[in-house]
Amino acid sequence: MQNLREVFVEFNKLRGTLEDEFSSNSNIAGLHMMMNKISGSLPGSLYKLQALRILNLESNHFEGTISPLVNNVPLQHLRIG
Repeated sequence: MQNLREVFVEFNKLRGTLEDEFSSNSNIAGLHMMMNKISGSLPGSLYKLQALRILNLESNHFEGTISPLVNNVPLQHLRIG
């Protein structure tokens, strides 16, 4: 899945946490996971995705703080809440 550019898993009632697997595909430009029931904290591998431009994790159950490392990612659109 190295050619995967966009991930859309919105409105699926997904539960659990985001695993630290995102760094295995550094080509992801958009991660759209809004309106699920994902909990826990954001994995550190998200902050290593240099192609990531859109991160939409709105309307989930995340907790904790966003790492200052988010400044290293060239995001153009960020929605978490």
